[in-house]
Amino acid sequence: MKYTHWGMNTDNGQDLLARLNVVVKCSVASAVGDQVVAAEPFKWEDSSSDGNDQCTNEERQRQRYRAYVEAHLVAVLKKHKLCVFAVDKGDDILSAAIPGHDILLVGGTDLVILDDLVTKNPSDLHFLPRVKLAIQVKREVDINSTYEAMSQLIALDALAPDYVMVLLTDLTTTWEFLWISDIHPPCIHKMYVVPPGDAFQVIHVIIDDDETELELACMECPLKRRKLDEACEDAGDGIRERVQQYYDIQSMLGPDDDMAEALARDIVRCIPQYRAHIEFK
Repeated sequence: MKYTHWGMNTDNGQDLLARLNVVVKCSVASAVGDQVVAAEPFKWEDSSSDGNDQCTNEERQRQRYRAYVEAHLVAVLKKHKLCVFAVDKGDDILSAAIPGHDILLVGGTDLVILDDLVTKNPSDLHFLPRVKLAIQVKREVDINSTYEAMSQLIALDALAPDYVMVLLTDLTTTWEFLWISDIHPPCIHKMYVVPPGDAFQVIHVIIDDDETELELACMECPLKRRKLDEACEDAGDGIRERVQQYYDIQSMLGPDDDMAEALARDIVRCIPQYRAHIEFK
């Protein structure tokens, strides 16, 4: 099944999550108080009366918001030799086949924070070296934007060896951070952060810390990050244990049809393609 990030909506977004057995958890971050990072909302240009064509306007706007994000992260980017890179429109750097599933995700994003070597060798962008965060920028954020960001997160998680996150934002009042937070069941956590200064403080921590758990001033508990393939590995281990247990019991007591049927049902439930479409009685 093929999904394009830019084409995500409520229907195919729900279908994608069901196929992967992913649930979504939403939360609102606590206000930090005195902002560690001072940041004003981004000022979008009104290009309605501009004589330039649409492509020129979009490119200028893209470079403006890239510079805006970078300006609030200069020190931490320099410390870790990272950069904020603007992805060309149509550059499908977040295209990925999801391991263990008949799912192909296709498309790109707007900005990525990754190794600054891509500024010298832009062709290395497709390898996403040391990628930390993908940023999807929308002038207006709606529910379709949220499913697009989730699709991007799933693809980025498959492509990157490390823990990653996605930020969906209008750079003014909406800052939604998404990450894989659990694997029992697989869960995407979506956290809404305001104001911009608090959002940039979260990005600082993401850049500064490679650990599974991140300590954030806006969260009471540590932010826990996982990988979707860990869920697949855990599910596989559990099934192997159940099968071995069945054979052990069968060797002592003989075949048990009810137990075999229950085991078969659980095995099929672990295959998201079937779980999304089969109702078990």
